Amino acid sequence: MAVYFELEICVGASEAGADAILAHMREGLGSLLIPTLTRKRSEEDWRDEAGDDAPDAWWIGLVPRGMGYGVPADLGHFIESDDERREVVTALYDRLRSAPPFLAAFCGFEVGEAITERDAPDEIVFLDGVWFNEVGLGTSGTVLPEAWAAKLLSPAEREGLAPFRAGQLWRPPTDDLIRLGPAP
Repeated sequence: MAVYFELEICVGASEAGADAILAHMREGLGSLLIPTLTRKRSEEDWRDEAGDDAPDAWWIGLVPRGMGYGVPADLGHFIESDDERREVVTALYDRLRSAPPFLAAFCGFEVGEAITERDAPDEIVFLDGVWFNEVGLGTSGTVLPEAWAAKLLSPAEREGLAPFRAGQLWRPPTDDLIRLGPAP
């Protein structure tokens, strides 16, 4: 079984925007990423819940080398050093700061599945054309629009958020996110 460490970027309804972000991230981080696992996808399976006229949200998934367990495209390469892992995560966010416009970003193990999980309907929200699980909004490494933070997070949950870039806030990655633990 593979366990992926990933950065998931929510672009919104623009497929062209998703293409531009994917190209931007690959251009600056190409050798850092596993090419076969760096992709864009649409959340078509949520269309029925939003209504037939709701646009699909485009997501970019970036899987860095050496940051997952049992990843077939990355076997034999696991970064053991916290400092090296911190460098990888820092590089991801540094590149993201200069990316074309996007709505939100989430980082961690299997974060793509967690943020789009639909098993708990009371945790699902629909904002700016995107369905997502709001549980992930307060986690380390999250980047979100200021409007989402104001609407979805309590004042206590907004503590620790810092400016990421114009109109966006983030919860900077903590050592818990970076310290992945030894390979199983």
